[in-house]
Amino acid sequence: VAEQDYEKEKLNERIAKLSGGVSVVQVGTQTEIELKEKKVRVEDALNATKAAVEEGIVVGGGCTFLRLASKVDAIKYSLDNNEEKVGADIVVRCCLEHATSVAKTFLMSDCVVVEIKEPKSVPAGNPVDNSGLHF
Repeated sequence: VAEQDYEKEKLNERIAKLSGGVSVVQVGTQTEIELKEKKVRVEDALNATKAAVEEGIVVGGGCTFLRLASKVDAIKYSLDNNEEKVGADIVVRCCLEHATSVAKTFLMSDCVVVEIKEPKSVPAGNPVDNSGLHF
């Protein structure tokens, strides 16, 4: 029990340090021009991190939008009235546009969504001894 109390206390200390919001980022370069550029990049990264923490983020956002578009497209035909179907079309188009925008961020050329593939399921098992993986 004493060991658990010690671990809880240490974890609470770490949480307090992390949630305190204080950090020092030291940036060093060889020239003043490089220093100014690095400073701007660090400030941009810091602002992006603050926004992600405040608003929430989705890892793999482009894939999330593609999968969402395919799910909405699949249920569109079960909707009752035409206004709901038009709304579903708008959601699908927005998802595809945003997924394309995310892809353009990482690619050097334009991209076009041709086909949305469903993700393959990953077999459950222990990767250390390959149990349950059926290799």
